[in-house]
Amino acid sequence: MSTKLTKEDLVRLWERHTELEFDVKDAEATVATMTSDNSVNHVPVMTGGRGQAELLEFYGRHFIPQMPADTEVRLLARTVGEDRVIDE
Repeated sequence: MSTKLTKEDLVRLWERHTELEFDVKDAEATVATMTSDNSVNHVPVMTGGRGQAELLEFYGRHFIPQMPADTEVRLLARTVGEDRVIDE
């Protein structure tokens, strides 16, 4: 049985995910915010992973440690649908 998140819960989860990824820089906690069958594909450099083990490897060894210390996320616009959050 899957539980459908409200739009507000989805936004809170996404904001927590990005906080863990860019501010806290905790790969394990970041991946814990994702579904077990999630996939990430960073198209410009063709990196990412599928499933928790590959994503933990990706975030923990490649993405988060290589992020410049002065990286910051600035929200330009947000669209929230029934099952997705799109940030620019």
